[in-house]
Amino acid sequence: MKDLSKLCERLDYVFNQPDLLTEAFQHSSYVNESSAPGLRDNDSLNRLNEKLNHRLNDTGKMYLTHTVIEGKYVLRMVTSQTNVTREHIQRAWELITSEADRLKQAVNQPSSD
Repeated sequence: MKDLSKLCERLDYVFNQPDLLTEAFQHSSYVNESSAPGLRDNDSLNRLNEKLNHRLNDTGKMYLTHTVIEGKYVLRMVTSQTNVTREHIQRAWELITSEADRLKQAVNQPSSD
């Protein structure tokens, strides 16, 4: 992304992991043709998002659906139902971030092979 600060200002939100957001927008063709070291494409993130979706749903504490928008695997959660409160959303976000952190640690651990 060219200017993340403009996006943050528009959303009135600060991303804790801006590198992950940038990675989400990188297409595999760009990564394959770029000489920059350490780039990952959004295909790898799509696979991680799918794993995260299954892990979250398997907890039984929440249920997420997904869709694919312009090649990106996107998690979806209904928040507009009448009985959903801010507390429900906060607890869901805490579960999402904790499971994402666990998944990230599992992915980053060296293989025992």
